[in-house]
Amino acid sequence: MSIVVKGMEIPKNCTHCDSIGLNVAIGCPVMTGINGRATDCPLVEIPEKHGRLIDEDDCFKYMTTNNAPAWEVLKYAPTVIEAEEQE
Repeated sequence: MSIVVKGMEIPKNCTHCDSIGLNVAIGCPVMTGINGRATDCPLVEIPEKHGRLIDEDDCFKYMTTNNAPAWEVLKYAPTVIEAEEQE
């Protein structure tokens, strides 16, 4: 399972993660990268101003099992992460 912390930017290096206790919370496997992030850093950035995010695998399974049109599946698919406000 993953977590999303809204409004938080990815720390620039492992030392910063350590100073805010994030490395323990995310189970960071490495404490290196003082001049940058470790190559196996588990943090992933979600682009700003994205639309709602849905589970593609669930949609595809529903569409093929129920012979439902794609527009219907996408329209009624449960939201995994809400859309951010778009300007």
